[in-house]
Amino acid sequence: MTDITQLIERLQQMAESFSRRLDDPNNPDAESDFYRSEACRLAANEIQELREALKPAEDTLDFGDFVLIEQKRHGVENEWYVHKVIGRHHSNAWVDVPVQTPATEILHQGMEEVVSCICCGVSETEVRQYRLADVHRTKSERFGQTPKLEGSGA
Repeated sequence: MTDITQLIERLQQMAESFSRRLDDPNNPDAESDFYRSEACRLAANEIQELREALKPAEDTLDFGDFVLIEQKRHGVENEWYVHKVIGRHHSNAWVDVPVQTPATEILHQGMEEVVSCICCGVSETEVRQYRLADVHRTKSERFGQTPKLEGSGA
């Protein structure tokens, strides 16, 4: 998660720097087509939406919703798997994220809000609990589609 967050931070800083240069009346390149292109402004907006989307799921997450959960991969970037939420409650046992293999629920000191999920397309018979703060709601509900994080952070 930190790698993605750091990447988004860097992209956001680049977008803000670009916006400052675009709006600077003393910048000789500000009038060029490249700097004035709507595509560049849209890209900056998309970066902001992605950053907002990485906020944890809100209180409305419940049965039937889909979430993304980070899975640990060694030697390469981690992957995000789509999970279907089947319940929500408080517990002191959940799988730590990013999920290691095998996914194991660990007892923690305090109680936290968790969601019970099944991993879509992998093992839809195993129910695991994940801390609500570690999951991200997604719009994708079809197996095989690239999941898209909701831009509202909800």
